[in-house]
Amino acid sequence: GFRWPAQVTPFTAVIVVSDPKDPAKLDAAHAVWERIIAAARSSDRSVRAVLEAVVAAHAQGNEVAQLHEGVDEDEGWSSDQATEVVIDDRSATLGSKLADSDLTGYAFRMIVGKHFSADGRVELQHCMGGEEGWQAVLLRVEAFGDAPAV
Repeated sequence: GFRWPAQVTPFTAVIVVSDPKDPAKLDAAHAVWERIIAAARSSDRSVRAVLEAVVAAHAQGNEVAQLHEGVDEDEGWSSDQATEVVIDDRSATLGSKLADSDLTGYAFRMIVGKHFSADGRVELQHCMGGEEGWQAVLLRVEAFGDAPAV
């Protein structure tokens, strides 16, 4: 897939729901979206910076150093940041959704799929580019930040 420069990428992240007919998975996808946006807003950081921090807190080895490669200084929160994360809840197959996400050039994708069904975890993948491709960590929904205040 594409690895777009941060300045021109159409979106920063996608949350892929493997089975949009499963209300628990849909609720989890929306909870992840809300937590990411709330974390960006409350910390005055971009969505990219929030997701990089989540990966850094859970990654191993050199993955963290490579994440920041080529990314300009964080510009902080703006209301536009809420559109940087999209939820793919189409009725298409999971394979189609993942192929589309590769072509769109997201830097991060969260998959609410088999791991969520098995043990309540969301798979967070970040694109390392080149031959390394996607690197994944399994996280609970809570790892994406605090639940927004109602």
